Amino acid sequence: MLLFGACQQVPKASPDPLELGSSTSQSAAPTTQSSAPARPRTLASATPPIIAKADEILRTHPSAALGSEFPFEIDGRKYIARVEEHDNPDGDPNRPLGPHKGITVYHAD
Repeated sequence: MLLFGACQQVPKASPDPLELGSSTSQSAAPTTQSSAPARPRTLASATPPIIAKADEILRTHPSAALGSEFPFEIDGRKYIARVEEHDNPDGDPNRPLGPHKGITVYHAD
């Protein structure tokens, strides 16, 4: 199942990392990796613009393979949106139950 906008594993009001997430710049073509990122990355905070961008990426690339990455920029900061398997262990009604495709957003710098 593909979800737009509610795969976030932390509350939106939290400054903690984001697992789903408007930008004035366009997403570049995705890159695909078959495993986790090669180097440790810092997760981005769940801000409304980042959440909107992640939603946009899921909507415009519904067939993107797990591991696909989409670089983008918001307010001069660079990010990487990565298609990953997400889960809903708490049964949040705003997200699909069980494993599902979602976007995790990392800082690119």
